[in-house]
Amino acid sequence: AAALTVTSPEATALRVGLRTKLAAGATIRFSSPSDPEQEFRPFTREDFGSSADVVWSPVIEGDAVRVDISLSSSEMLSTFSLFLHRISHLVEADAPRSGFR
Repeated sequence: AAALTVTSPEATALRVGLRTKLAAGATIRFSSPSDPEQEFRPFTREDFGSSADVVWSPVIEGDAVRVDISLSSSEMLSTFSLFLHRISHLVEADAPRSGFR
């Protein structure tokens, strides 16, 4: 398992857009490092589609997003890649969060 935190000072909320190659059984979970209420369901290979697709995190209120990566075996490291495509720095956190938890 590994984790990274993306911060954008003075943001009211954030979203991160990722491109990744995930093997079956691997997951990526988005959460707020400061608010345990904002932990969303794990994303799987099916959510990411082809490596050309950008998958956006749910809206995370605050100025940081934690990205947790879980690989079910060390063999997955040889095929795993993650690219932080874009960060969306939001000044208002009114976006709906339904469907992501």
